[in-house]
Amino acid sequence: MKYQVEVKNKGGSEVYVKSASGQFTVDLDGKTGVTPLDALLGSLGSCMAYFIRKFAKSANIQMDMFKLDLEADLVSDNGYKFKKINVAIDTDGAVLDDAKKLSLVQFVKNCPTHNTLRSQPEIEIKVV
Repeated sequence: MKYQVEVKNKGGSEVYVKSASGQFTVDLDGKTGVTPLDALLGSLGSCMAYFIRKFAKSANIQMDMFKLDLEADLVSDNGYKFKKINVAIDTDGAVLDDAKKLSLVQFVKNCPTHNTLRSQPEIEIKVV
């Protein structure tokens, strides 16, 4: 399955991201919207959220609500990047024993965004 987005800048700090399924704005300065790095963490978190929901359903775990907190420090180590991303899953009271917690963490690691970040994909850039 192929994914494609268009990212357009019309001057200023806002860029407009458009895909086949929707659109959103990213603010490079972070004054009127999320920054590109916020969007990256949001992408990872929302992908993981989808897998948490799938896990809860398949394991018959009542989980009406949950929350993920993602944090990362931007470091300058051969270019600016996140060296480590921490993800905390708050199940909002859903009862999971240690085995279920471990299973959930392992299942969530199947998220394609997580897999993409871990695999360090080749990124080809060209001017057209």
